[in-house]
Amino acid sequence: MARYDFASDNTAPAAPEAMEALVQANGAGFTPGYGSDPVTAAAADAVRALLDADAEVRFVASGTAANAIGLAALARPFESVLAHRHAHVLTDETGAPGLFGHGVGLTGLEGASGRIDLAALEAALAEPEVSHR
Repeated sequence: MARYDFASDNTAPAAPEAMEALVQANGAGFTPGYGSDPVTAAAADAVRALLDADAEVRFVASGTAANAIGLAALARPFESVLAHRHAHVLTDETGAPGLFGHGVGLTGLEGASGRIDLAALEAALAEPEVSHR
């Protein structure tokens, strides 16, 4: 019976296909680093094709890094991201969004079944804007 664990993207072993691809890439010899290699270029092209967009693609090492950098790009350091109180970004990313976002805050909102309650959202949005919040 297969075991499925959705706790994190880095708790399970690598897929056999991924390991084989690493072995093949390793056997190809020396290659430029830091994203300037042909494998990274092909992966970025595949992402652009999937999105049908002429976008700059940057790969990061983990989902936490992706979430934190994404939030940092969307929010200014003195702003706060509103999310359900059980949202992964609030319960599992620890201080990463604040670090990458130079202090961006995270505000947990109530709601049943993982959905933000409208009254909780309206209350958060109605709060006066003050410094440091």
